[in-house]
Amino acid sequence: MGTIRQYILILLIVSSAGLLAELYLLGHYEDGWQLIPVGLLLLGLLAGLITFMTKGNSGRMALRILSPVMVISAIVGTFLHFQGNQEFELEMYPDLSGWELIWESLTGATPALSPAAMFFVGALGWIYIQIPKE
Repeated sequence: MGTIRQYILILLIVSSAGLLAELYLLGHYEDGWQLIPVGLLLLGLLAGLITFMTKGNSGRMALRILSPVMVISAIVGTFLHFQGNQEFELEMYPDLSGWELIWESLTGATPALSPAAMFFVGALGWIYIQIPKE
């Protein structure tokens, strides 16, 4: 189980770094709300690196707190992206409704499902802390 734990931790670190790079490249720092996922990913990356390098409990304790917050943030972010797209589509095409509105909201300018990527980072952190240390 120790090797699996290490792989999960490495996936968490690499995923956090990759998503941070993606958010930076997308300019996802224009207002305070957009900085929340950036901050969570930075904290997750730091907690993962501390855990990986020190084998101590401080990183694990941080992951215990951050992981569910990341999952909640992913759900909220997905909703906010979808809602923003929906509002934009309704401004452009007020007669849209039903499945057509849902589809256009999912495929709009703001990637509606991209915040869900943080869900998996949070899940990796949660899985990591659930596996007992050897």
